[in-house]
Amino acid sequence: MKIVADENMPLVEEYFSEYGEIVTLPGRQLSHNDVVDADILLVRSVTNVNHELIHDSKVKFVATATIGTDHLDKHYLEKSNIIWTSAPGCNADSVAEYDVTMLAYLYKTKGFEVKGKKVGVIGCGNVGSRVIKRLEILGAIVLSYDPPRAEWDNGFNSVALEELYDSDVLCLHAPLTESGRHPSFHMIGESFFKKLNKNAYIISAGRGPVIDFKSLVSLDLKKFILDVWEPEPDINHDIMNECLLATPHVAGYSLQSKWRGTEMVFAKAAKIFGWQIDKKVKHPIEAPFHSIKNIDSWQDCVLSLYDPKKDSERTLHSINQSDDDGGAFDLLRKTYPLRHEFFFPKITDCQLSGDDLEICKNLGFNFIE
Repeated sequence: MKIVADENMPLVEEYFSEYGEIVTLPGRQLSHNDVVDADILLVRSVTNVNHELIHDSKVKFVATATIGTDHLDKHYLEKSNIIWTSAPGCNADSVAEYDVTMLAYLYKTKGFEVKGKKVGVIGCGNVGSRVIKRLEILGAIVLSYDPPRAEWDNGFNSVALEELYDSDVLCLHAPLTESGRHPSFHMIGESFFKKLNKNAYIISAGRGPVIDFKSLVSLDLKKFILDVWEPEPDINHDIMNECLLATPHVAGYSLQSKWRGTEMVFAKAAKIFGWQIDKKVKHPIEAPFHSIKNIDSWQDCVLSLYDPKKDSERTLHSINQSDDDGGAFDLLRKTYPLRHEFFFPKITDCQLSGDDLEICKNLGFNFIE
């Protein structure tokens, strides 16, 4: 077999090499010529898999190592008898922890304490449900908005859109849909912002076009934390430079989420092609020890693992200094610094106590003696 994979997918060699020839290429630049003789195509969210890319090719299995699937033309794939799969939930914890980190940052820099505040979560699937659990740990009052889920999940209650307007924070995690009863494309725009609490913080780490970015041009963006954009990768400089924090679509970019995505798509491929489903692969990095000496709050503990200000500064510097915005954006993602999920490092020298210690334990931190 020939297996074409996005060069940013980890562990592809470790999982797939015994089953075929592997060719790794930049995902955003994949062309028909690159995949015409491939049997398996492994992508991430930057590759649009459609008729233009894979017509008259040998491709019989497409896998995206991401939660989202809006970059796959699923109708075309199914009509062409091409099996496709995704990795639902692979980076959900990473994105949820991104939100928690932003709330920690707001406390340290703005004095905003999320406990007792109203937080609206738009989109309550794999990511949103994990965000909700963490918000409850932090003592927030959660307003869950997901009408499509309410239609199939009798145990889920979606608040009315109007109830979100007095939120203190909005966390956006809706999948991108352009049809159906509740399309998410541009669901948040000028009319929404006119009614929204003027002091509300916005954390957008789902899909960029859920927000109509044209409506942002006239707004004060000092309360916006944006990880996803419209369009990507050629993002609007003015919006980027005015945001409180701007990151290059990396909320789900923990090392563990990347490992998990490849593991999940391999498991599906193994089932289809009769490979060893329970194949064990040694991860290239062992859990590091991480000291939190002289830290006395859950916010400091969180920020000791991930400093979003550095991410934002790196983003602004790289894109503002480049003549190729899209290239700079993609390079930021390709060379993204190592970031671990809360559970992975072995936390030492802990001096936390009381509620802060309990919060960190409930958030999943791995404390050792």
